[in-house]
Amino acid sequence: MDNYHIFTLSSGQPIILYQESEKIYMYAIYSGRIRSYGVVLENVKDHFQHFFSNQHYFCYFSTQEKLHLFSMKDFHFNELLSLPSKECQNDHILQAKFITYEDTGYLLYLAQEQSGLCNLHSIPLSDLAKTVVLYEGKPKEQQFDILPSDQGIFLQLISENNVKLLRINSLQTKGNFNILSEPEQYCKQLVEKEQLLEEKKKKLATMEVALYEKNNRIATLESTQKHITEQYNELADFAGKLQEELRKARYL
Repeated sequence: MDNYHIFTLSSGQPIILYQESEKIYMYAIYSGRIRSYGVVLENVKDHFQHFFSNQHYFCYFSTQEKLHLFSMKDFHFNELLSLPSKECQNDHILQAKFITYEDTGYLLYLAQEQSGLCNLHSIPLSDLAKTVVLYEGKPKEQQFDILPSDQGIFLQLISENNVKLLRINSLQTKGNFNILSEPEQYCKQLVEKEQLLEEKKKKLATMEVALYEKNNRIATLESTQKHITEQYNELADFAGKLQEELRKARYL
């Protein structure tokens, strides 16, 4: 990931995650000030990702070459999953990505299994015990991309000398896909959409932080204005009483 990753909670609270070496530090912005929560994740090697589906999820590859999945609630990180599992210790996780399909969040990952095949798996975040093998690939297919489209889910499987484009019909059913015979045209259009979507997400995150800061400034100004008004009213009341006392003194 980039050194900094910014997102907002449902309350509008901006959160900043900062990666330094193998550690992730968390900061929150309060009324223009930054509060540090220290180290929240350790042993982070690469591919740190954030995803929101009813709650905030994070995944990354650890220094032990394992894929870890966490959720965040009340500023605490809870580990949900670690792959490969004890039952599949000889498997090697190559890549992982989040996706939303039909209002459900999924974690997709590509694993080189004991058989030598690189199989693509899907896990619904609402039911982590349910793992589906979407596609049984070849050993050389060691990378995939998710391409957003109005026409469904497209997955681009990349090998050393070939690119294969799949249209996935279901993320909860094994082998429910179509292989497109001419992927180049689809890939070009879908990659452009993906890049545009990513740029818009980054701009939105920046705008959300700016909006939160402006709302805080407005709230501070309103509080200051209220305090000044109260002081003015007290001073005016005191001045009125003082004038009344002076008026009475003149006639004594």
